[in-house]
Amino acid sequence: RILVPWLIWSAIYGFANLAVGRAPVAPMPAWWVGLLAGSSIHLWYLPFILMALLLLDVVKPYVRKAPAAMVAAILAAMLMIFASTWRPTSIALGYPIAQWAHAMPAVLMGVYFLFAPKIPRACALLGFLVIAIGLLAPVADIRLRLPFLEGAAVIALISSGVVVPLMRWDVSPLADCAFGIYLCHAIFQKAFALAGMGQGPTLAILTFFVSLTFVLVARRGSLFFRTYMS
Repeated sequence: RILVPWLIWSAIYGFANLAVGRAPVAPMPAWWVGLLAGSSIHLWYLPFILMALLLLDVVKPYVRKAPAAMVAAILAAMLMIFASTWRPTSIALGYPIAQWAHAMPAVLMGVYFLFAPKIPRACALLGFLVIAIGLLAPVADIRLRLPFLEGAAVIALISSGVVVPLMRWDVSPLADCAFGIYLCHAIFQKAFALAGMGQGPTLAILTFFVSLTFVLVARRGSLFFRTYMS
């Protein structure tokens, strides 16, 4: 579900780079860094989340749910509160290590939300409070915590079971397109930029809706795309 799309889209972006006279993969200090970086900067997420999920599958049978949830919540909060001490180092290490480090609080929050429904409510609430402290702490870097604050709020609302029954339309078809939009959006973004469109909200909004339309049509018309490319 992750490895095959990673390989396919890495090849697509690699050929796209060749088409405009660039190297398929940007030069890196070591070959394995170039492999993990991929042929487009946004593909850093795929090998990262693949390794994170594999590691989680390995350790999950051997950990107790409540302690694991609390440890994940505490580590996530600490990473956000003390971001100013580790972010400069991670940024200096360059792509994709900087992106991987930036995403670690989200991974740890994901581990907490994985176990939270299966542990005593008091423990789950305490873990959520710890994460909230990390998200709201004034000393935390706003560039790091703002996206996580938004994501955690949405996850908490959905997990509460209150919001979904109130929704009057099914968002599943759009949600099914999210992975495909992530994978293909850089092609349209680069095409619009080559056509002369400058950076800004217009480029972002146009890229999103064109990508969404493309993925909706491609998923309906191609079993291969639906299965292996989105």
